[in-house]
Amino acid sequence: MTKSSSLLLLALLCLLSACSLQLTASSTDCCAAVPPSESAIAACRSVLNAQVVGWNSGSIDAFAAGYHKAPDIVMASSEGVGLGYDSMLSHYKSSYGTPALMGQLRFESLSFVTLNDTEILCFGAWHLKRTQDEPHGRFALVMRSFPEGWRITLDYTSVLP
Repeated sequence: MTKSSSLLLLALLCLLSACSLQLTASSTDCCAAVPPSESAIAACRSVLNAQVVGWNSGSIDAFAAGYHKAPDIVMASSEGVGLGYDSMLSHYKSSYGTPALMGQLRFESLSFVTLNDTEILCFGAWHLKRTQDEPHGRFALVMRSFPEGWRITLDYTSVLP
């Protein structure tokens, strides 16, 4: 097993164990265990909306402001696992470095699950509309409350055919 495969597995196990702990505590399904507060959902939605606005204005830096600026954030996809804010920012800039590659982003089907007092799991779908294609997929984010607001600390994104 490669290092990136191991890290991806670890990230997914962390997500599953957090959901499992919630399930055990409530003895109902994970997503219904403890609904997030309306203010926490609104704050998380605001971060995601700001990401879309930043992306659609052509600013990867504005999009990246939704992530916690730390060396331990995790980005995972079918391409592998990246650790750290700088790695995430570099990936986005090298993969989507022009307005044509960025296209227009939208998020849909958002749902939120409380993991604990300071973390929320967000599930959703993403869609890029570009001249040459329309890639889309699903994502799972762990968002954590910091003094500066809610930020993404773990991002698992998939691309659908």
